[in-house]
Amino acid sequence: MLKKIRIKNFKSFKDLELNLGKINVIVGPNGAGKSNLVDAFILLKELVKPSSYPLYPFRRWGGYNNAVYMNDERLNIELKLEADDYYYGISVNGSNGLQVLEEELKYGNHKLVKKGGDISVDDKQGKIDPSMSIFHLFVSPWPGFYFTLYVPPLSVSPVQILPDLIRDFLIKFGNDIAVLRINPQAALSPVPTNYPPNVLREDGFGLANIILPYLSNLPKQITEMLEELNLKLRIEATLEGNLVLNMIESINNREVFLHSSAIPWGVVKMLTIISTIEILKPSLVIIDEIENSLHLNFIERLIDELKYSQTTQAIVTTHSPMVIDLVEPSDVVMLHKKSGESVAERFENSEQIKKKLAEEGLTLSEHIFYSYYF
Repeated sequence: MLKKIRIKNFKSFKDLELNLGKINVIVGPNGAGKSNLVDAFILLKELVKPSSYPLYPFRRWGGYNNAVYMNDERLNIELKLEADDYYYGISVNGSNGLQVLEEELKYGNHKLVKKGGDISVDDKQGKIDPSMSIFHLFVSPWPGFYFTLYVPPLSVSPVQILPDLIRDFLIKFGNDIAVLRINPQAALSPVPTNYPPNVLREDGFGLANIILPYLSNLPKQITEMLEELNLKLRIEATLEGNLVLNMIESINNREVFLHSSAIPWGVVKMLTIISTIEILKPSLVIIDEIENSLHLNFIERLIDELKYSQTTQAIVTTHSPMVIDLVEPSDVVMLHKKSGESVAERFENSEQIKKKLAEEGLTLSEHIFYSYYF
């Protein structure tokens, strides 16, 4: 489980250090930095598992100046992650193309350090292109497959000095982090039959491909939701070579076909999130504005899913009082802006806060609103 993340000089974060638990609910007014926190994980994934070439992870924000704190291209962006079983830190600059300045990875009994073009792994030394990350040695277009990216013929190839444990970590890391900003239209879009397996795009594209192998044996969380709504899934292959997800609704002993355009968006969002957790089983899922399109019953069901998942840690952003009131005070992270910088707060004593809420007759969401943002 990820225990701590530190973000320096990225968007509105000058230097944010955030301790994490099993479920983390990020709240705050518009412009506080909630979506920027989600973007930090998108940047991490783009750095370790690039989605496009040439390598430049700042393209989606219109360039490095739009991603770095205060548009100051002299600053380096730093991400540091501390988990139960690993530590990883990276420092980059993108003012003149991607430059991976420093990296450090501790995993098992091994320590890997990159500074510029020099790499040290335990007591061994190697060379790498200064613009490359150690993760770029192994490019994984989708989980389970990888190839070695071309490395200029320097003195010692870093691939030759990597222990198997480190190599396996470099290949897998990033594939088990899921970031979701679900667009139901994208989630329902036709998916080419040759689309990579187990790949779900940030907006939900690829959903039909994810579900297809499990269609006859869906996870019970999906089955129960569909049964309550009298719905069944149907995935069909089109003549154009695409997979299309539709549904069948049972109404008074009749079956009514629901074209993808007729499927409720809340159902699509629930299906996408639960499929991510129960089929892909990421170690960490980050969901932006989790409550959008969801009825209160769906929100409660989804929070329970996140709380009790045996495999997945969650970070979610929300404006919903109900989401806040369904979790413990210690699960809530409050973001706000201070002199243009996003800062975070947590409740120091969860039991003390609950006692205070009982005395004042307030819900947690009311307490946060009136105490922090009003």
